[in-house]
Amino acid sequence: MDVIETGNGARRASTNLAARSTPFHEIPIIDFAPMFTGDISARRAVAAALRDAATNIGFFYIKNHGVPPEIIADLFAQGPAFFRLPLEEKMQVHVKLSTNNSGYTPLLEENTNPKAKGDVHEAYDMAAELADDDPDLLSGKSLYGKNLWPKSCPDFRAAMLAYNAEALKLGRKLFAAFALALDLPEDYFEPMITKPTMAQRIVYYPSQDGPVRPGRVRIKIYFPEALAGDIPFHCHLVDHEDNGMMAVLRVLPAHSPVPEQKAELPDPLHPPICRPLDPKGRAAGATTQ
Repeated sequence: MDVIETGNGARRASTNLAARSTPFHEIPIIDFAPMFTGDISARRAVAAALRDAATNIGFFYIKNHGVPPEIIADLFAQGPAFFRLPLEEKMQVHVKLSTNNSGYTPLLEENTNPKAKGDVHEAYDMAAELADDDPDLLSGKSLYGKNLWPKSCPDFRAAMLAYNAEALKLGRKLFAAFALALDLPEDYFEPMITKPTMAQRIVYYPSQDGPVRPGRVRIKIYFPEALAGDIPFHCHLVDHEDNGMMAVLRVLPAHSPVPEQKAELPDPLHPPICRPLDPKGRAAGATTQ
């Protein structure tokens, strides 16, 4: 075991795995629709495609995922609305006030690169939404707590919960496909994901125009034409239990209406509003590091 320095401190990790080079020209797009049918042969074909992508490339996109478009549209309307709230109001749901890592993270507060000066994004995290009488909540079990919600945005909470419910359904279907890919019964993972300590995060990347500050890196993000989108704002969900983890990422389409405002320098006290990007589905102005 070796010690690796990260933005969140030192981590012990095994580095004795041999790397191998696998030539590929694009990240595969897998049609997930057969997983919602009764055709086991078609479902096994999806599983085989997932296995090939996971073992030979490491990444994949899925299409025809079953999440209703109106649910997605509502979240991607309410998410930017939350980030447009005054900073003072967002700080009332700061993640440090939470017992389950839910809530708001301001601009520059996270730092994934120990040599940098803060990540150029804001974020909001939610965990599993629990009833007041939930036994894990009442017992204080780690990562099972109350989500922090902004009082002035009831529609934001509703949109987050609706999307979360659909994303969890999709996650279970992905676990079923992974089970088939491993030649296991399709429901093999079901007993392990009955109450996942999941996390759902929405992220806002402010515009950076002009010179890039020292310790910051500007990147461009590209998506295939079939998934044309942009990423000034995105949502992802991580569903994990018993040391298993799976992430689902959704990005804001390039044509989504977002008020335009440019900012030469990101200001942690007055974060700018994200702006629409180029119509070709390329994140020419998206930033992260």
